[in-house]
Amino acid sequence: MRELQTANVRSTTSRGAVLSACTIAFALAMLIPHSASAQTYSVIHEFTGWLGGANPDAGVVMDRAGNLYGTTLSGGLVTCGDVPQLPDWCGTVFELTAGGQFRILYRFANSTDGANPEGELLIAPNGVLYGTTMSGGLGRYGTIFSLAPPATPPRDIQEAQWTKKIVYGFAGNNDGAIPNGPLVPDHAGNLYGTTNAGGSGGNYGTVFELIPADGRWNESILHRFEYSDGDGPDDGVTFDAAGNLYGTTQGGGRFGSGVVYQLLAASGWQDNTLNDFQQGGSSPESGVTFDPAGNLFAATFGGGSGGAGTVFELSNGSWTPQTIYNFSGGKQWGPSFSKLILDPAGNFYGTTNGDGAYGAGSVFKLTLSDGGWTYTSLHDFTGGSDGGYPVGTLLLDANGNLYGTTSGGGQNSNGVVFKITP
Repeated sequence: MRELQTANVRSTTSRGAVLSACTIAFALAMLIPHSASAQTYSVIHEFTGWLGGANPDAGVVMDRAGNLYGTTLSGGLVTCGDVPQLPDWCGTVFELTAGGQFRILYRFANSTDGANPEGELLIAPNGVLYGTTMSGGLGRYGTIFSLAPPATPPRDIQEAQWTKKIVYGFAGNNDGAIPNGPLVPDHAGNLYGTTNAGGSGGNYGTVFELIPADGRWNESILHRFEYSDGDGPDDGVTFDAAGNLYGTTQGGGRFGSGVVYQLLAASGWQDNTLNDFQQGGSSPESGVTFDPAGNLFAATFGGGSGGAGTVFELSNGSWTPQTIYNFSGGKQWGPSFSKLILDPAGNFYGTTNGDGAYGAGSVFKLTLSDGGWTYTSLHDFTGGSDGGYPVGTLLLDANGNLYGTTSGGGQNSNGVVFKITP
């Protein structure tokens, strides 16, 4: 049996620790942003560190008014240095309005409220934000939280006070530990997600459901992983049209290189392994994406013919695996953590946390043409004023603009929010 602390180190070092000395090195390097296409890249916010937040490890989400919301892994008010392998500050939730105004909605205190949020937020129809922290809470193994906007519209952005509540605090035992991915809702308002560890004697993670009832939320474990069917789910779950759940684990399975799994709703959330990685990629740390035909797509951190990761497809029904793109390393490195997003034309977008033209990551596009997929770099990060080392999933708005975050770089070396305009 592994210790929970070991799983904690695995989870956090896979994302945040990539910065370290590389941030400093590239901050002193070339500061001119580079784009390999006609898109226009711009930084729309730079994180200042400490009170202003630092190192966003998740992408942003947008409400109907065009305001952006996100989290930072570090920054805030309170030190989290007593938690092994985690940043020195406990993280924040922020808002960036459509008009460009920035403010912190909440600073985590590493108490019952949690610490170090890492997954993308969820916006409910009533404007309430839901998210996860991978540490803190009553059990010290992470929380699910909500932030509700003020009932009366504020006169200015500084006046608004959001109300924070703890939806659930993980104890690190059978209920799971370290929820570091995003949440997804069903039509009834229940929330679904994953924990990177905990759940059983093997400590390999869980898939959970949170059900609101009588003013509180009750947790139901849908699946506890054993090493044979996956180890370390890292990026939440995705529904298909029939209400089944799908996701990936970064390790475990028959060959120890991760799996794609399915949980069938009609069979009491029966677990099926759709793909065990041995060839065609390894360590799928991002979640899955469906096309309109129900085919499943995801990316791996390693493996493939170039040894630098892949994008793969599992065809609907037969779930036959096919590698559709092999990253080569150097200027092309596989998506390490970000989920692929699909536009209406069938193009995929994602980020890489390293490599690229300047070694600080990239934003890329995969376009289907002549039976194959063509790679285009939309922006290669320098690690300087344009940011560097993106980790979170991109956001595509109705006008075709892409939004994202970098965990490092920027004038203050604390990360940025960026926009790419077609």
